[in-house]
Amino acid sequence: MNSKKTWIALGALIVVLAVMVGVFVLNRPQAQQGSKEITITVVHGNGQERVVKCRTDAETLDEVLIAEGLIAADGIVDGMFFTVDGETASWEADKAYWSFYIGEEYASVGICDAVVEDGVNYKLVYTKSEY
Repeated sequence: MNSKKTWIALGALIVVLAVMVGVFVLNRPQAQQGSKEITITVVHGNGQERVVKCRTDAETLDEVLIAEGLIAADGIVDGMFFTVDGETASWEADKAYWSFYIGEEYASVGICDAVVEDGVNYKLVYTKSEY
């Protein structure tokens, strides 16, 4: 009798886990399909800004940056990029790098993992470290 209860409990557990996995799969963030309108702002080292508004079907931001000619296709190495819109940031030369923002927040992902969302402003800022 005890063995029967164990099998019933195990079966119920498997059903609950399957439902949880199904809910996660259906609700996880996904790239929007179809045409999205986004804005990319590039802030150069001299403070000048270039604003690029575009419509895209791309899923990740690196695809858009390459398509818009802001970053060369071979300019992304292991998720890192150093030249944007013709300006190179060099940590070795002057402790400079490109900051990346999604909206007004410093991005927690790189450009290769940033999912393109309709209506969002992405910003690349030439930044010199104070350290």
